[in-house]
Amino acid sequence: MLTGGLILGALGFVSALVLSIASKVFYVYVDPRVELVEDSLAGANCGGCGFPGCNAAANAVVAGKAPVGVCVVGGPESAEAVGEIMGLPVEYHEVEFAERGCRGGRFFDPLLFDYIGVQDCRAAFMIAEGPSNCEYACLGFGTCARNCPFDAITMSERNLPQIDYSRCTGCGTCERLCPKHVIRLVSESKKILYWNQLDACAAPCQATCPTQIEIPRYLGFIAEGKYEEALLVIKQHNPMPLSIGRVCPAPCEDVCRRKDVDEAVNINDCKRFVADIEYQNNEYLPVFVHPDTGHKVAVIGGGPAGLTCAYYLRRLGHSPTIFESLPKLGGAMQYGIPEYRLPKKALDWEIQGMLSIGIEARVNTVFGRDITYESLLDEGFEAFFIATGTPRGLWTRTEGEDLDGVMLGIDFLRDIGLGKPPAVGPRVVVIGGGNVAIDVALSAIRLPGVEEVHMACLEKRDEMPAWEHEVHDALAEGIALHNSWGPMRMLGENGKVVCVEFKQCTAVFDENGRFNPQYDESQTMRIETDSVLVTIGQGTDIGFIKESAELSKLELTPRGTIVVNGETMQTNIPHIFASGEITTGPNIAIQAIAGGRKAAWAIHQYLNRKEGEPGIIEPPTNLRVAALDLVDREELQKVPKVKREVMSRLPVQDRRRNWNEVNQGLDEEQAIRAARRCLNCGIYCLRPTYESKTRDFLKKTV
Repeated sequence: MLTGGLILGALGFVSALVLSIASKVFYVYVDPRVELVEDSLAGANCGGCGFPGCNAAANAVVAGKAPVGVCVVGGPESAEAVGEIMGLPVEYHEVEFAERGCRGGRFFDPLLFDYIGVQDCRAAFMIAEGPSNCEYACLGFGTCARNCPFDAITMSERNLPQIDYSRCTGCGTCERLCPKHVIRLVSESKKILYWNQLDACAAPCQATCPTQIEIPRYLGFIAEGKYEEALLVIKQHNPMPLSIGRVCPAPCEDVCRRKDVDEAVNINDCKRFVADIEYQNNEYLPVFVHPDTGHKVAVIGGGPAGLTCAYYLRRLGHSPTIFESLPKLGGAMQYGIPEYRLPKKALDWEIQGMLSIGIEARVNTVFGRDITYESLLDEGFEAFFIATGTPRGLWTRTEGEDLDGVMLGIDFLRDIGLGKPPAVGPRVVVIGGGNVAIDVALSAIRLPGVEEVHMACLEKRDEMPAWEHEVHDALAEGIALHNSWGPMRMLGENGKVVCVEFKQCTAVFDENGRFNPQYDESQTMRIETDSVLVTIGQGTDIGFIKESAELSKLELTPRGTIVVNGETMQTNIPHIFASGEITTGPNIAIQAIAGGRKAAWAIHQYLNRKEGEPGIIEPPTNLRVAALDLVDREELQKVPKVKREVMSRLPVQDRRRNWNEVNQGLDEEQAIRAARRCLNCGIYCLRPTYESKTRDFLKKTV
């Protein structure tokens, strides 16, 4: 017994000694923070963070290989807890979410061949880049759905991934797995800053819209009755759908592929429909706004370009201040577009909603009188955006324009907008043939005491720059139109205009297309009148630029517009940007909005550049500048014909002598029917060109 005890004791001693030595040799230190960090994570072990489980993620955080916000499930609370453990600040990170770019899918796209191997998108892409005829299309094998850690993706009957945003955490697994970049992580600011890219399936309407709104996406939401979602899509690129939905000429509809079937979709009317719902509810839909960055931007001019630039700068976290010389914001939309086309109550409501996200506006503030370039620098403004438009009317320079009763049409509209319509006599002559001239004529006929309005222009009826439907409305409301006549002189009595004498215009443009009117002065016409409204064009007012030593260095064109980079709106002075009509001359409001958003993008890059980086902003790369036109006409012929919706309008007899809005908008049933007419381009429209050897390879492998 004694011997056995001694042996066991010796063995125990030796074992203890060996273990003691081993513990010293093989000692592994475990940082106590790892356990604390792991306890602060969600504990889902989902792999959404990119690490194989929460313990691995915790070790990565402690090792400095992962941020404190590594856990995509735990969110801000988890990040704050981990940050406290690690003694690190928790930086703001905008929420991201997955979004599918493809709208077509294999269901609608004739397959080149079938895969009989592993049904995996990555494997398929490695072999001839998949079976789809479309280089932009989803491969449809569901690799993203099978691998989503949160079951946020399912495959539809069209073989397209459907994203459940209540489950999506923005972990990026789907984006990393998709070989064709159909699914990408996006955020609200990324959507604001996005411009059409070459690798995106942009429908013709979206590629043509100056603001590049994702039109098929918002039409799809309207078709499903999801009006708030539709409006948020619109406001990512156009902050004024309530107003623009009333005045936009809708260039998107000119290229709508539905026209190859029957008639274009009511794209603009649908935009107005969802904006009207917000307006009628009298409650602004919340939009995402970044936390403050501390950067201040001075916006000179409160028209659509200035408002848009300020709106998107604020949503990106910067602090813009709008300086406007007139009592109200809105520019030409406030003081140039008549009430019967754009009710000012609706415009003011929309502008107030834009300001409500944190934009300061100083009205009745004249640049050069109340503020100067130097005074704004002293206030801490780091960048300037100039969008003062074309507020100055142009004269015909004919004899008698200095007579009492002769005024500029643009001043006439501005005075009406200011609530002090000028006194005009019972007989009015409007000189000009553009849309503004139509607005002037139809505004004049609504004034008390006006009995007849004549409109004379150089152009023939089919040459008039005014839109056809505007001319039709003018004729319907009794405006007397005189085509191919130019003013020769204005006659007066006792300093007051009483008559305009016209000469016949035989040609407006020369053989090179330049404005060079020709006349037959043997053919004349007289129109007796009490008032003449000259509306032949508009120009910039750059007095405030010439009066400033620094601003006078801006490069200008001979016609007084500011020279800018067309993609960044940056001038030759790096911290000064400009867009709108002061850069283009007279233009449509949607172009001004597009320029304002481009400028906001560039100013954002300028303010966020690293120390030492040049101030010249490079334009975005790989931009798509034209719509894809690879259309399968045979597929389009299979689409059933459905009539375009017709908007309700005030009868002509109810328009006279009042300022009631003429266009009444679509009702809900009309809007849904209109949206459902959208072809959802990407299904019928894309057919890429392959090299012949690729096609030969595909034929051999069928």
